[in-house]
Amino acid sequence: MILKRRVNCVFKPYPPYRDGNLVGVVTGASEPDLVKWLGIVDRKAARRVQGGKEVALDFVAFQADLHSKTYWFPKGQYMVGCQLEEGALAVMDGSKPLLKRLKYEPSHDQSADLLAPTSGGEHHHNARRG
Repeated sequence: MILKRRVNCVFKPYPPYRDGNLVGVVTGASEPDLVKWLGIVDRKAARRVQGGKEVALDFVAFQADLHSKTYWFPKGQYMVGCQLEEGALAVMDGSKPLLKRLKYEPSHDQSADLLAPTSGGEHHHNARRG
């Protein structure tokens, strides 16, 4: 799995493991807060991470591998992240990125339970093809 994040005017690829890059945590500010990229974690494991804070990450797309088609996330949807003191993990639901539609501009004061299971379909697994 390769995630893509817009950095200036390019879409930078992020591998599924820690590599020294920074990732953006979406806040109410005009620019995201940059934290260390820690890799990818499954939703079930993320629920068990002690000290993890649910956040929205500023990834815009994903690919299964370097030779696969890019799938772009719908506008207004962000990838669910799990922020720790060391940095942030992106949360997957099996082989699909876990997305969250935000109805407001998030800030550090406002948090939603992004990792909890929902009955109303709040978590979205669909990404549009690009």
